Amino acid sequence: MRKNAIYILILSFVLFGCYQRPLHPMLQKAERLMQSRPDSALTILGRYTTRSFSDSADIAAYALLRTQADDKNYIDHTSDSLIKIAVHYYDRHGSKLEQAQAHYYWGRTFQDRGDDVHTAEQYLVASPLAEREKDITLQCKVKNNLAYLFWSNNMYTEADSIFKQLIHIETRLHDIEGVAICYNMLGNIAMANGKQLVKAEKYERKALKITTSYNYTKIKRSVLSS
Repeated sequence: MRKNAIYILILSFVLFGCYQRPLHPMLQKAERLMQSRPDSALTILGRYTTRSFSDSADIAAYALLRTQADDKNYIDHTSDSLIKIAVHYYDRHGSKLEQAQAHYYWGRTFQDRGDDVHTAEQYLVASPLAEREKDITLQCKVKNNLAYLFWSNNMYTEADSIFKQLIHIETRLHDIEGVAICYNMLGNIAMANGKQLVKAEKYERKALKITTSYNYTKIKRSVLSS
């Protein structure tokens, strides 16, 4: 009898420990809208602040979602005070995917403020976490931003490596336009890195073939200019 009571007590503790209270309904709604209608998600989130919530999980989710909504609506990040709430919470209590998202958007706040060093630090934290969780969309976003960051700082070897990785990722995502951009960037890197003109032409011709086939006019102009 005593053993049964102990077993029930342990089982109850385990089940209670695994239970996570659902997020505030408003946060759930904003999260559902984030990909397809980020403007609507921002409108919802704009009615609240961190003081609107008492639960730490809701506060962290709000901080992450609001930063994400601003980013998707092309609103420049002028401070990292909000996203740091999410980072500190998810680093202690969140999943690896939540940690990856928080560090990625922390990096975006640094990037908008021109702080390349801290931007790279956060992307390099987010990247392996996104890979571990097999979130291919987040991997693509992190690597894209990191590749352009390396390119803009003349770190051509690092940029070249990541753009090559992105070709495989964007092919899996069926992002043909993204693949064309990567080939264009690889051509630009080859030209800038030791004037490797034969290699550059090879990449630009691949990009040109894609842009011509799919009528990507804007990218095609960039390729032809290169």
